[in-house]
Amino acid sequence: MKYTALIVTFNRLGKLKKTVEETLKLEFTNIVIVNNGSTDGTQAWLSSIVDTRVIVLTLTENTGGAGGFKTGSQYICEQLASDWVFFYDDDAYPYPDTLKSFSQLDKRGCRVFSGLVKDPQGKPCPMNMPFSRVPTSLGDTVRYLRYPGEFIPAANRSMFVQTVSFVGMVIHRDLLATSLDYIREQLFIYFDDLYFGYQLSLAGEQIMYSPELLFLS
Repeated sequence: MKYTALIVTFNRLGKLKKTVEETLKLEFTNIVIVNNGSTDGTQAWLSSIVDTRVIVLTLTENTGGAGGFKTGSQYICEQLASDWVFFYDDDAYPYPDTLKSFSQLDKRGCRVFSGLVKDPQGKPCPMNMPFSRVPTSLGDTVRYLRYPGEFIPAANRSMFVQTVSFVGMVIHRDLLATSLDYIREQLFIYFDDLYFGYQLSLAGEQIMYSPELLFLS
């Protein structure tokens, strides 16, 4: 299996250095980094990387996470021979055994997975948890505020969900290639991943939340 990491960065060079350091330790076939018009020395530092797995895509302006992930996704689908693509930001990275854990998952019927993102204290990051059921009415929204557990999976239990986070998503390259229109640049940095995952769900794709796919953010 060929795994590609897709990382989007904007003006967080300190965090990016750690993310790249940890990513280079893993057995990715390619590491695509989208520099979203950074002005903090990111481009000069990226140019100094000698690992041939690293591919840097430089944008002239900040297109947001949505624009960066779309640019990277298009490049991967058009230019690279990859099987699975791992999405994450410049302040996150997979745990050392995440790729091994992914290789051992039963992937039958699933072409997209949502991992568990933890903070430095080892606690799940709420903003990166997927929805097991998306609130689609006022009543649902009120109930979600009172009983979030009815809409969000337990952190330690695998289950099918309806959305993803772009920190910790793993998607098959073939599915990504046919779903690029679901990455809406107009959403910039808010709800772009929620929209993407929900559109996949509406199209009939099964999304598996797999807490063994660990990411640190």
